[in-house]
Amino acid sequence: MLSFEEAKKIGIDACIKKLGISFVKQYSDSFCTAYGWGEKDNTVFCFAGVDDNPEEITDTKELLLTGNHNFPYRVSCNVNIINNSITYIECIVPIY
Repeated sequence: MLSFEEAKKIGIDACIKKLGISFVKQYSDSFCTAYGWGEKDNTVFCFAGVDDNPEEITDTKELLLTGNHNFPYRVSCNVNIINNSITYIECIVPIY
């Protein structure tokens, strides 16, 4: 059985690989991850998103994420801590 930390690492790594490691590195300034525990089904939810054209706040040059803005490229999955399986939920990846 995986620990939460082990499952989180497996899931985030899987999301990054689906997006493409070089793509994530290229847009690392607008790359984000998130994760959470799903106690009901013994899974860890993992998300990775990349924006290749982020909006900027002009006076501070910070990434601006609003309720109207989604990551155009994103992958999410659940990692089962019992059997180590990965189930992809959403995969919107760049086309090379």
